[in-house]
Amino acid sequence: MKKIEAARELHAIYNSYEIRKVKLATILRKMYKWGDNWRLCGYAHDYTV
Repeated sequence: MKKIEAARELHAIYNSYEIRKVKLATILRKMYKWGDNWRLCGYAHDYTV
């Protein structure tokens, strides 16, 4: 999965669970590759796509 596809999927999930809403560009900047998955550490949860 490409980074932009993963970010689009994660954007809606992230903004529904976290207190602070972020833009898609912020998610793209914070995401990193871990093996075959994209990871993101939020304020309350860690996400894997």
